[in-house]
This record gives sequence, structure tokens and C-alpha cells, in this order.
Amino acid sequence: MVLSVPHVVGRKAVVLTVLVCVGLGRVVLGQEAFFVTVADLPLMPGLVESPQTALVFDNPGGRIVEVTAAGILTTQSILAFYGETLPQLGWTALADDRFERESEVLRIVFTDTDGPTVVLFSLAPAIAPALAPLP
Repeated sequence: MVLSVPHVVGRKAVVLTVLVCVGLGRVVLGQEAFFVTVADLPLMPGLVESPQTALVFDNPGGRIVEVTAAGILTTQSILAFYGETLPQLGWTALADDRFERESEVLRIVFTDTDGPTVVLFSLAPAIAPALAPLP
């Protein structure tokens, strides 16, 4: 089969367009990936949410959410991602694994497992100083 030059060029243009769109789609999705359980919490690329393990409790006093995600990532890279990303969303770092925004505290807890790194994200109302337990 002999293809004319315009046909070959047109075909390459279509393939290139598809590749660019797929690549841009991945970039956009990667930047806009959030937990299903906690719509305002970004999901780090490389982590997969486990919504079946989620605990969600919402009342007038605030929300309590626990959800896990897992991936082949180091704890350091996960903490670095959230340490850089969460302040851009209004969170203040209290520690490497603890953040506060408005009246909520987010904790990032790693569980010991063989295999992928499993991360528990725990979101709860901040305790008012008057209600905090005494030392």
C-alpha cells in the first residue's frame, strides 16, 4: 500500500494530537486528584485510596474522617508532598505529619506493613484550649 505524503502527515498529526491530549490529561488529573472520601484533601500521585476502609462522621461539632491510601512510595516522599501541598490549600504545619486549618486537624499516620506504604489520614475537629486535657 502506498500512502501519499498528505495522508502520512495527517496521520502523524492525529497521533501526535492524541498523545499530547492523553499526556495533558494525565498531568491535569494528577494535579486535580483528590480523595473521594475527603473531597478537599489531595491524593498524592502514586497513592491509591481505599474508600472501603473509610470512616466518616459529620455533625455540627465538625467532621471526623479516617481513610487509608497505599502505594510504593517512601514515607519521606509522602511527608514532603503533603508538607509542600497542604499549605497551598490553607493548612498550617504543626509538625511533619500534622496540619491545622480553621477548626480541623489532619494527621498523617504510617502503618507498619510488608509491601506498599499504607497511610492513614485522620481528620478531626481541633480541640479548643479550654477543652484540652490537662497534662
